[in-house]
Amino acid sequence: MTRSIQSALSALIIVVFVALACDGDANETVTEEERRRSEQTETERSTPEPDVGFEDEEPEEQLEEEPELAPEPPEAAPERVRFRPGATEGTVRFTLAPNETKRYVIGVAPAQYLHIGMDDETPVLSIPNRSRISEVNEGESFIDGVTLSTGDIVFEISNPTQRSVRTFAIVTIKDREPMDH
Repeated sequence: MTRSIQSALSALIIVVFVALACDGDANETVTEEERRRSEQTETERSTPEPDVGFEDEEPEEQLEEEPELAPEPPEAAPERVRFRPGATEGTVRFTLAPNETKRYVIGVAPAQYLHIGMDDETPVLSIPNRSRISEVNEGESFIDGVTLSTGDIVFEISNPTQRSVRTFAIVTIKDREPMDH
C-alpha cells in the first residue's frame, strides 16, 4: 500500500475507535494532539509494504543509463630490436599501413652512441621519451644521440601518408666513439 492510503486508513481507524469509545456520542471530540499521537503510534506499529502500482497509474520515469564505452584496446608492447652476439647493429624490416605507427625498444648502457636510420624519408621517426638520451641530432630519416643510463629506449616509426610503406631501419649502438652518417 502507498503511504497516503496507509495514512487514510489510520485516520479512519482512529475515527471509528473514537466513535466506539464515545459510545456513539457524536458530541465527543478528539483533540488535534490526541489524533496526531494516535496516528504516530499506528504508523510506528505498521511495517511499510512495498509500493505496488495500479494498472491505471503512470509508471515512474526511469533514467536511461549511459551506455558504457568500450575500453580502448591496450597499446601493443613495443617489439624488441635484437642484435647478434657481439654485433653493434641490428636491422628492423617493416610495412606500415596508412596512418599506422610501430614501436620498437632497444636496451642501452650509459655513454653509448645511438644511431637509428631509415632508407626512406616517408616514415616519421621519433623517440617520445628522451630521458635516457642526450646530445640528440635529428634529420629527415635518422636520430643520433648519447645514452645517459642503463635501460630501454622506445622509438616509434609512423606512416603519415594514405599509402602503405615498406622499408627498414638500421639501429646502431657503439661504445664511446662517434658515428658517421
